[in-house]
Amino acid sequence: TIDLSCSGVCFRTQDILIPGTSLDMTIFLNKTRSVVLNGRVSWNKIEKGQRLAGVEFEKPSSEEQEMILNYAFEVAPDNLVEHWFSGWDS
Repeated sequence: TIDLSCSGVCFRTQDILIPGTSLDMTIFLNKTRSVVLNGRVSWNKIEKGQRLAGVEFEKPSSEEQEMILNYAFEVAPDNLVEHWFSGWDS
């Protein structure tokens, strides 16, 4: 995983993921916590010799968003402030 927010994820992949494709994903936040989300491929590109894909989560629940937010705060609190609540439902 390159980047994870409450609204989506960017990750490295060997597969060509077509924009608009629906995905069921399990994102492991640590050894004991994971979150299962549905998403839709927004984009894919090759950058610095690596294939990347961006997936937008489809209607993540408040609980799923909170799990991701808590993970982000534990791992990189400075980055959390920089990207303050991107995609968070009001």
